[in-house]
Amino acid sequence: MSPRPPLMDIAGAAQPLGGNEWTAKSWADHENLSEYLWFVGEMGREKATSLLEREADGTYLLRIRPQGPTHPNETIYALSLKTDEKVKHMKVYEKEMDGVPQYFLSQSRYFRSIVELICCYERNSLIENFIGLNVRLQLPFRQIIAVAEFDFCPTEANQLPLKQGCQVIVLSKEGEQKGWWKGKIDERIGFFPKGYVREISDTLNSTCA
Repeated sequence: MSPRPPLMDIAGAAQPLGGNEWTAKSWADHENLSEYLWFVGEMGREKATSLLEREADGTYLLRIRPQGPTHPNETIYALSLKTDEKVKHMKVYEKEMDGVPQYFLSQSRYFRSIVELICCYERNSLIENFIGLNVRLQLPFRQIIAVAEFDFCPTEANQLPLKQGCQVIVLSKEGEQKGWWKGKIDERIGFFPKGYVREISDTLNSTCA
């Protein structure tokens, strides 16, 4: 068995792995992230802390750091997470490998895109990157509230039942092209047809208003 990659203390920032310089390409990448409910655009550390302090543990967001990268391998992005009644901030790094940019939180694992990185840690613990941070990314900060206009009876175990008039927290629109959204009612999470609901609010827009 190969040795486990070195871990980092969550109190400190991940250290760059080489001399590769951050490229201007990353500045345009955020345009492709706007469809995801965990992306909030440009936001400073203090603002992110203030917003997440009010949320449940497991709530997270990806933000653009106003100051931009300050060291080699840094991107403009930071991941902020509410856990154990505190808010943790993690820089996202980038390294070119065989001519292809790879994103990472630590040298434990590399990803071809920011989206792939987020999806991985929605399913897997962050402890492989940070000592003592045994938690997943669970609830995107930008949660859209919708109201069901029709009843929906699930035909699969991963689907969410709807009753006309009930409110749904929309967690993800990643299946939008196929006509499905992912949502939460009380403690139940699942997929439902997007045409059965009507959006009534967006937590990010409400916060910024």
